[in-house]
Amino acid sequence: VIPNSVTDIGNAIFAGCISLEKITLPFVGQDFRGGCLGYIFGTTNYVGTTETIQYYSGSKHSTYYIPTSLKSVNVTDGIIAYGAFYNCSNLQTITIASTAKIGEKAFYNCTGITSITIPFSVQTIGAYAFSGCTNLSTIYFENINGWWLSGWSSGGGRYYKTIVSNPYDNANKMVIESPHYDWKLN
Repeated sequence: VIPNSVTDIGNAIFAGCISLEKITLPFVGQDFRGGCLGYIFGTTNYVGTTETIQYYSGSKHSTYYIPTSLKSVNVTDGIIAYGAFYNCSNLQTITIASTAKIGEKAFYNCTGITSITIPFSVQTIGAYAFSGCTNLSTIYFENINGWWLSGWSSGGGRYYKTIVSNPYDNANKMVIESPHYDWKLN
C-alpha cells in the first residue's frame, strides 16, 4: 500500500516482485514518469511476470514485465492517465476510490476485468477508455445525480443501444449491463 502522501513513484521499484497479488496506489500515470502501470515494474523479464506492451500518447512506450500474480489494483487519488493500464490483461479487479479523470485508452485491452465502478468524482472519461475489455459486463456509475450521459458509440461512430437495468439501485448507482466491448463515452 502506497499512501496518498507519495507524490512520485520511480521506475522499476517493484521489479522482481513476482508474488505481488494486490497493490494500492495514489495514482497511475499522473506522476509516473513512464505514465503507465508497467513503469513501476520495469523492463527486466523475471520468471513469474507477463510481458506487457504499454502505449502512451499513441506511440509504443515500452515492454514491461508485470507480475502474473497481480490481479487487483486500487487507485485512491489523482488521475488515471492515457493508457495507464493499457494491455494489462491479467488484472481482474480495479477499484477507483477517487479520481477526476479517466484518460483515453486507460483500460484498453484489459480483458480480465468483468465489472468496474466509476466514482462520482470522475468528471471526464476519455475516448476508448474501456475499448477491448471483452469481458466487461457491468459498469456502475456511483451517485449518478447530475450526470448526463450523451451516448455510447463504437470507434466507427455507430451507436449501440445499451441495456440499462434498474438505473438507480439502492446505493444510488446507475447500472449499465452488457456494454459493447468497443465503446466510448461521448
